[in-house]
Amino acid sequence: MPIYVGGHNEAAVARAARLGQGWLPGWRPFEEVKARTALLRRLTAEAGRDPKGVEAAVQFTLVLGRTDEEAVTRYRRTGMVQHRRSLAGSGRDPELAESNNLIGSPAHVLDHLAALADAGVDHVCAIQFPHETVAEMLEQMEWFARDVMAVFARH
Repeated sequence: MPIYVGGHNEAAVARAARLGQGWLPGWRPFEEVKARTALLRRLTAEAGRDPKGVEAAVQFTLVLGRTDEEAVTRYRRTGMVQHRRSLAGSGRDPELAESNNLIGSPAHVLDHLAALADAGVDHVCAIQFPHETVAEMLEQMEWFARDVMAVFARH
């Protein structure tokens, strides 16, 4: 059974490199994800393991809008904002959440996914679709499948 090691700090990355089949952080600033993914590859190789044998699988929140501004407005109406503020004491700056998650137009989200792929991230997993109603969440999931996943898969 594959074990994915959660956590954001370098100690979690090191544990994943030595012992896990994957590293599963929650959202972090994109540049940090890039740096920690490179660290994961280096530490995995130093542990005598195949660097691509330990996956980087990052969790994100996703909110789409016709424009980036519309998506941010939708995001700000969700309970996720309050949840993130409650985590501020854990070292996560809730003000960075909007720019370091998948919040924006489909084109904006595609740009983020391409950058994550270029950074060596293997999976975007455990995507959260925070919304006020089930209908809105299902609409977002369908939109994501049609205008983001299908487009990304063709590239």
